[in-house]
Amino acid sequence: METKRWNSFLFSIFGSYNNIELLNLSGDVRQSGTGYGVQVEHPRLGLSFSHTLQNGSGALFPIETQTTIQISDSLPLNLLLATPLLNSADHVTIGLATLRPRRNLEITGEYRNEKDVLTATSFQYRVLDGRLRYQVGKIHLEGGYGQYKNLSFGVPSFSGLKASLAFVRVYRYFKAF
Repeated sequence: METKRWNSFLFSIFGSYNNIELLNLSGDVRQSGTGYGVQVEHPRLGLSFSHTLQNGSGALFPIETQTTIQISDSLPLNLLLATPLLNSADHVTIGLATLRPRRNLEITGEYRNEKDVLTATSFQYRVLDGRLRYQVGKIHLEGGYGQYKNLSFGVPSFSGLKASLAFVRVYRYFKAF
């Protein structure tokens, strides 16, 4: 991660790489991923963008093995069955923006898009969310609107869900002790 300050702006650039292998009673799952992002912070403005790519594959033990093996037994690696259900390529893109035009007012927006490509199907998730928070003394007023979309693309079928949510919240922080 590299961070630079210029006047009252803070600039950050980051990257990541991970490689995970999990071997347990269910099977063997491998995942690797790369990601990158940029961020700009200011007392009145915040912007962030990131993108991640994950690839995965794996194998499962037969059901009989999963129910008869004890946790102290050695895992029978020769019985692992490769399955295309665990093969995937996932792309996740996230964008965030925060605006603070006044000391007691904050406006936040978020965009998230995720595409999961599996062997037989693919999924797409999208979130679009906006919030407004205003503080009057110790009382906080918050309102927001969100739109959530989930799509599944299969060979013979297509399905999905689209939902919207609006809310208004009034709250106050206090000390318990």
